[in-house]
Amino acid sequence: MSKAVATPEKARRGRPPRALAESRNIRDALIQAAALEFQEVGYHNTNSNRIAARAGFAPGTFYNYFADKVDVFSAMYLRWSQEFSLGLRGRLFAKFNDEAKTARSATKFVITHRANWYRIWNAAEMLSTTEPRVRFVCRRARKDASIELLKLLPGSNPAEISLTLHQAGSLSSFFASGEAEAVGLSEQDIRSRIEHLFVELVSRVPNTVGSADDVY
Repeated sequence: MSKAVATPEKARRGRPPRALAESRNIRDALIQAAALEFQEVGYHNTNSNRIAARAGFAPGTFYNYFADKVDVFSAMYLRWSQEFSLGLRGRLFAKFNDEAKTARSATKFVITHRANWYRIWNAAEMLSTTEPRVRFVCRRARKDASIELLKLLPGSNPAEISLTLHQAGSLSSFFASGEAEAVGLSEQDIRSRIEHLFVELVSRVPNTVGSADDVY
């Protein structure tokens, strides 16, 4: 007996495959537009109409895909943090001749990412204290990142990995915000501290893990 292919989304909504693809494309466009808006003008200085217009749609289109601004921020942050984790993973576990080179690559990636998207990182930290949906996705993102890295770190545990990522992220934000410079710490000071964190982490990685092709 042949097995039927499950198409729950099509069955629920009655949409043909092309309509489903178009729907996903519109949702993706709204998420991308939201990311740019949040980074350029800040979370509180934009709204659903601006996000829809930036994506090239009428204002009402936004509400066909998201309940409100918190909803699109949550969806954007979860996807965005997954992409960040994949980028870090590729650099952190690339197979180099020495751990210091791996740590430098990972450090450069984290600092650059925080600097380029500082307002989004900052908004996530702020909103997670007041918005349960954002708090949920932030915790999920941290947990998912730890689980992924744990697969390659049998000598560690999720708590250790989470602490390392948190410290590296906080130091990067400290630099990106300008606060490090204000107290007399240079970019090299911050880089050295983060590199030390990553050297300790990658020292637990088996030599057979990773490929240098993933680094740049």
